[in-house]
Amino acid sequence: DTRYAYFDESGTTPFTGVLGNKSLTGTVTVKPCDHSTVTAADNGDGTHSTPECPACGRPATGPEAHDWTEAKSCTVCGAVAVAKVEKDSATTLVDKAAFLNAFKDSTNNGVTITMLNDVELAGNESIRSSCSCTLDLNGQTVKATGYGAFNISGGSLTIQDSGTGGKIESPNITIEVNSGTLSIKSGTVSGFYGVRISGGTVNISGGVISGEEMGLWVHNSGKAVLSGGTLIGRFAVSISADASVTLKNLLAEGYAYHRNN
Repeated sequence: DTRYAYFDESGTTPFTGVLGNKSLTGTVTVKPCDHSTVTAADNGDGTHSTPECPACGRPATGPEAHDWTEAKSCTVCGAVAVAKVEKDSATTLVDKAAFLNAFKDSTNNGVTITMLNDVELAGNESIRSSCSCTLDLNGQTVKATGYGAFNISGGSLTIQDSGTGGKIESPNITIEVNSGTLSIKSGTVSGFYGVRISGGTVNISGGVISGEEMGLWVHNSGKAVLSGGTLIGRFAVSISADASVTLKNLLAEGYAYHRNN
């Protein structure tokens, strides 16, 4: 659907905001509009919208689904997929907002969320997880700059890294477990406190859990099962006085603590 616009004498710059006027002065060229003055906007929900073209009056469109791939940004608005969500036989690319929501969507039980790009959580942003799903870091980073990165209040979250160097980091409690189950198979979790558990269960079979103060902090009714992994901190493992477990209780059968090994 070719639409035309008024351009200046050079034929390169379209006049905008003149379509409602009664006259144009000087030399004017009329040629097909390239809509170069229009910028599509990312709606933050996997779609974009394009405003009316001020040069030719082409109507606004949208919302329309992004035209993107795992490796390329949207050809229309430039939005970048930060992860893909695989459920049954379907794969959905998601932006940051949808990535954050994926962990608390009860319909996402059983999905695998594979990161495609780094995600930064600013201010009080954090990922609230209550569904049963798997996060594959895929060599990418979840970085919280304000508070913690993950708050787990139910369900079962498994964290793994199929790539190299995948990590979750924050300046505070990087992963807080209040209930449910957290299983860490690989990847790195680092912060002032790596993982704090006050309820539910944490299973660590691999990866690195690092904290400036505490790597793994167990208190209240929290439980942990350790069958691998590396724990680092001023206190690699710390159990609060109000917890009913001891270091022995945290070890899976047949496992022991090894220092610097």
